[in-house]
Amino acid sequence: MHYINKKVIKFKMIFTIFTISTINEVLAEDGASTSTLDIPYNVNNSYWVPKGPFPVKYNQLNKYEPGCVLLKFIINESGEVANPQVIKSYPTEVLNKVALDAALKYKFKPTKINLDRKSMKSVFVFTYSGFRSGRVENIGEKCMENIN
Repeated sequence: MHYINKKVIKFKMIFTIFTISTINEVLAEDGASTSTLDIPYNVNNSYWVPKGPFPVKYNQLNKYEPGCVLLKFIINESGEVANPQVIKSYPTEVLNKVALDAALKYKFKPTKINLDRKSMKSVFVFTYSGFRSGRVENIGEKCMENIN
């Protein structure tokens, strides 16, 4: 949590394993794009792990309602995000641009089993819980129910 002007901001990235149906959906979409078929998925952050905090300016978010965006992208050999794409949004698509812009600025570092810095695909949820004073609504559960 971060504290700005006595308002509690709950903002987090959720790196998670999705249900088989969601993974199969993403893999099925990849079938249409032969350019990335040979790149495996970064399951459980086994090849790349997040490097530092997720780069979003809070003033970009203060006009939005809580929600989430399920994204997929490629982590290239430099640990940078390439080709981010929105898979699903909840409750609306208003956070899509913010999530895509933030994903492009995000960096990853290789794990010990990825010393050759192999490019990998990744799927994650950008979750924004909103500006609240006092109790913060748990948007994460609602998001997972609606995007899986």
